[in-house]
Amino acid sequence: MSNYAWLIQRDFVDDGMAENHIGPPEVDATFAQIADRGIGFRLLTDDGHVAYEGTYHGPSDVTRFRPLHDFGAVFADCTTIEYLNAAGQWEPLQ
Repeated sequence: MSNYAWLIQRDFVDDGMAENHIGPPEVDATFAQIADRGIGFRLLTDDGHVAYEGTYHGPSDVTRFRPLHDFGAVFADCTTIEYLNAAGQWEPLQ
């Protein structure tokens, strides 16, 4: 079982095919559990285009890169993950 989970809620590259996708594969959480407890993220390509938006639930450490590594880099060559900060602004994770 995983100590983190992510959910793709908006897919801007594949006509919505990835929407409602939950990861990683071994996660034991529902759409509602992740959406209700998580923080918003978006995955961007190297030219700055948003490919996916979703929600992450888990530790506030390097694990926050997992949606990028598990999904975005694999399916859309994403290179950046941004999270919503307390002011509602997108902030790149570094």
